[in-house]
Amino acid sequence: MMTVRWLLLCAALAVVLVACGGGSSSGGPSGVVNGKITIPHSSIAALDKFAFTTKLDVAAADGNYSLTFDGRFQKPDRIQGTLHLDGKFIQDFAWLNRPLDATEIVNIGTYAWWRKPGGAWQPGIPKGYEQEDPLVSFRQYATPWFYLNAFLFNTLSLPVNGGAEQINAVQAVPVRLDKQGIIDALGQGGDVKMYPDETHEPVATPKVPTSIIENARQVLPANFTVDVWFAQKELYPSRIVFEYDITKDDPKTLTFGFKPPFHLRLQMDITDPHADKSVEPPLPIVEPTPSPTTPPGATIPVLSEQDKARIKEIALADPYLKPMLADRQYETGEPYVWHSSNLQLLGGGMDIKFTQPVDIEADWPTFARDDSSYELITFHVRAERVETLHVNVLLAEDRVARIDPMGKSMKVSNYTPPPGFTPAPPSGE
Repeated sequence: MMTVRWLLLCAALAVVLVACGGGSSSGGPSGVVNGKITIPHSSIAALDKFAFTTKLDVAAADGNYSLTFDGRFQKPDRIQGTLHLDGKFIQDFAWLNRPLDATEIVNIGTYAWWRKPGGAWQPGIPKGYEQEDPLVSFRQYATPWFYLNAFLFNTLSLPVNGGAEQINAVQAVPVRLDKQGIIDALGQGGDVKMYPDETHEPVATPKVPTSIIENARQVLPANFTVDVWFAQKELYPSRIVFEYDITKDDPKTLTFGFKPPFHLRLQMDITDPHADKSVEPPLPIVEPTPSPTTPPGATIPVLSEQDKARIKEIALADPYLKPMLADRQYETGEPYVWHSSNLQLLGGGMDIKFTQPVDIEADWPTFARDDSSYELITFHVRAERVETLHVNVLLAEDRVARIDPMGKSMKVSNYTPPPGFTPAPPSGE
């Protein structure tokens, strides 16, 4: 499924970006010395408000995708701008009840608003669609902190890669790090908060954890590169580019379900480091009802053997699930506990693994969750090469609450929203 796959790409790259910076525990004057440029943490933390453009390009055997976001950033977490998608993106997300190309977005912390060109602002994301909505992904890969996270270090000492160039109307010094350069830089120093509290100095850890260094060594493709152009005067990153390609299938590399050959390029340009217009909420912020608090001394609930047997019985008798399993060879896993955020027992989860991948076309139940209920909604889906079904069971209501198909090479060829959910019009209407 393209949407789920893209969310995985975003989450994994966020980890990769943390592994792309380096630091030195000692300070030093700015400028190029002995082929290296020293970037103090303060030069990045000083970016209070700025205009930017981010661009994401993926080319793979099973499709090419491009995204551009032009916007403004106000620290620590305010973004406003316009999202532009190519035809392939629009096609994959066409079932959503919103236009996508030229959508204007405001994001402040955990709040989001959007509007189509010339339309009224709409709040948030419809209940039940959080895992399928590109606004969720937007917060991961289109926002400046996603790129700047690579430089959350006390002081950077980086190798210069040529003479100064004109980038976004400023003279900028180019830096390039290959995979080994990234690993070497990670061993230099510790990371810090980019935007510390008003009353506190940034606090650096003594060293980057060895687990992050080892993760970079194992996960980053051999040709992974980070190119940065630092403004010669103010030493902020005027342009950041992450890029790599993969020519053959390898489960250790970052293809995220796309078929190789695979090429990815992420770029952010700070087009105006001193943009002074604030980002404000387009609609009043309505605070949600607080979630139930965990009772003092509460512990994670445990399923009894009777609970486990009941979960399995409810799941295998479910009218949605039975046709998916009919005439197919499968094994059921051990039921495990499912509880709320305040440690109240809800029921259990169970994985059903097919002997070999299967194609299933069915109505798939899921739930639109709030703090008090798990309202059932269904989508009609054709899923190909399904390996496992993950099932959630609500014990109090003796019913299945959700069935999720999963598979390493799973593909969704048809995705029909529930009744009353109107797809967006074609681009240009």
